[in-house]
Amino acid sequence: MQLQNHFILISLGLIAAAAPISAQTVTLIRPGRYSIAFEAARPYFKDGEGLKLGTGAYFLSGHADLGSRAKLILELPYAVARGDDVPGTSNIIGNPYAGLQLVLGRSRIDLGARIRSWDSNLIETDEGQTFNGWATIIGVTTELERSEAFFRNVASLTAAIRVDAGPPTGAGVTFFGGPSLLMFTGDDEFGDNRKELLLTYGLEPVYRTASLRAGARFLGRYYATVDGDFGERSLHEVGLFADFAAARLRPGLHLRFPIDEDYFRQNHRFILGLHIQVVLSPER
Repeated sequence: MQLQNHFILISLGLIAAAAPISAQTVTLIRPGRYSIAFEAARPYFKDGEGLKLGTGAYFLSGHADLGSRAKLILELPYAVARGDDVPGTSNIIGNPYAGLQLVLGRSRIDLGARIRSWDSNLIETDEGQTFNGWATIIGVTTELERSEAFFRNVASLTAAIRVDAGPPTGAGVTFFGGPSLLMFTGDDEFGDNRKELLLTYGLEPVYRTASLRAGARFLGRYYATVDGDFGERSLHEVGLFADFAAARLRPGLHLRFPIDEDYFRQNHRFILGLHIQVVLSPER
């Protein structure tokens, strides 16, 4: 059995067993020559109220202009799970990302890679056993677009393109998509297949002004190397987002909802996220 059938079902099955614990994310603009950004997202489940403050997926990232049409982007993911039935605080450093973004008119092309994290996320239980799971599960189920950031023993290569249609200000739409190749680098917990191909696709109807961006988002991820029909091989979510520029700061928030008739929709109420970008050096 392959990645989606093994990891997703096992992870979500663990969430079901952990019901007492609890009841891409909008792409950043990367303003200025240099900037840093902090993102946080928390899932809200339908059953239970046991998740504690701090549970969620986090990303610390930055960019540096390499010229008028290229940016270097670095990102470090981190996930935390704190709840009534979690043995202590589960946390994990995810798979770091490094990539190059090419700006071609109103299109952006991202080429990047994630390396395997050195953090094993092992927790000692009362029975003396180790358990790897809570923070990993929170990270994977919170960030559909970047779920591979929290897969264990996995490195990945990603290519993506975003195309803005419509005027620079006013109503428009952005289309995005691209492949991600996942490569298992450690003991394979998911079967004989050592690689998985995911396809990301979606669109953002958006309204823009000189300082404000607000709109809706549809996101899908398709597991091209998993057996089954389209519904069994894909996951989708919809959401709303807004951000605005205030001097050298660009804060924003988003709200996301799973829409597939699967475990995500059955158990997730919504995912709430926020981010803030800080321009270290404005445009020349």
